[in-house]
Amino acid sequence: MKRMIPLLPLLALAAPCFAEAPAAGESRAEEPRVETYEETLARMPAWLAERAPKAEAKAFSVDPARVRFLDLRAVANRSYGDTVADDGEGGWTDQGENHLRHAPWGPTDCNGVPFDFIRPDQNDDRACVILRSTRQPYLPDAVRGIAANLRADALYFLHAGAWPENGAEAFRYVVHYADGTTNAIPMVAGRDFGNWWIDARLTGLPRTARCVVGWKNSENRGFHVLRWENPHPERTIATIDIESACGPTAPIVEAITAELPDESPFALRRLRLKGWGGAEPALEDGALVLALSDASENWCGANVILPEPATFPADPAASDLVFEANSGRTPLGAEGPGGQTFQVAARFRLADGTEKSGPYIGPTVEGGRIDADPATWQTVRIPVRRLLPKGADATGVAGINLQYRVLPADRAALVVRAFRLEPDRP
Repeated sequence: MKRMIPLLPLLALAAPCFAEAPAAGESRAEEPRVETYEETLARMPAWLAERAPKAEAKAFSVDPARVRFLDLRAVANRSYGDTVADDGEGGWTDQGENHLRHAPWGPTDCNGVPFDFIRPDQNDDRACVILRSTRQPYLPDAVRGIAANLRADALYFLHAGAWPENGAEAFRYVVHYADGTTNAIPMVAGRDFGNWWIDARLTGLPRTARCVVGWKNSENRGFHVLRWENPHPERTIATIDIESACGPTAPIVEAITAELPDESPFALRRLRLKGWGGAEPALEDGALVLALSDASENWCGANVILPEPATFPADPAASDLVFEANSGRTPLGAEGPGGQTFQVAARFRLADGTEKSGPYIGPTVEGGRIDADPATWQTVRIPVRRLLPKGADATGVAGINLQYRVLPADRAALVVRAFRLEPDRP
């Protein structure tokens, strides 16, 4: 196959061939330098990168430095493969060739959450937990005592089901705290997990589902991810049990990841929120929801006040304020169509200890706009130099103001998460 060469560089190289010759007696003016073919090829990667479509953020935004994998090796009881269907032996869901293929080994990113996939050949061919159902009554009805011994802001579950009965509780996780208290987390099919056959045309989850696809193979078989926000992050989680409802759905659990407490100034649980103009800010499921109602007005918004200033990772003028945005629900509970427009201002801590706010900036959303898919997030990156008050000697960010520019016609909320300061991009 012949290599395709960009047209514009070729035209640039050919341009001298069409130059008009000087008249007799005229001196030839110095011709502009034309880049060489090697120079053209050398700059092509940067040229293409500038014009490449921006990637959407994943469904979750978990800092890998703040996760711990819970070890399921001791309780795993099934392999990914099976050879003979309905013989009461073998692995997976005992359906012969209808089993899971090509699962990864070790730490794997699953839609923004790191999970640890067990390597079956190093664990007696046991890779996951599958519990009792009416289809497989010989499997255990529970596994207990999965060690945690940590405090967590949230737990993430990578799981699925076989023969799911949508709307019915199929299994539950039971969190045991070190102080002796417990918290049961029911898992309802079609809401908290879906079929391991992941095919949106046939068995896709509804838009109201609390989980999203986490990992799937080339055959669209895999697992969903569910985030559970811990209502008691101050308590130590000692152990976790998994209990089947022993109904028609076979629970399948691949991995559990704990998100350790966030102690940074941008930690959502530490923020103070104040709305105005009918905006109703609230923290829900690991994100800040700037909710709207029939009473909301144009130019309404919210103050996001940090517990202490967030210091810059570099010179303020060489730093970016970054966060991720998504479309939220309408007052009637439906998912909005996206396209929310908003502006951002920041309040800064100055070198003399006082605070001062800068101008409002209309940010650029990577990808062009906030889309209507609740499972994808768009990154917003604003150079701090645009947010700084003129002449300010700022040492850190003390707060952020989010303000709607014009209310969406359906008053769908704006949802944001993962505030952070980063060095600006070259």
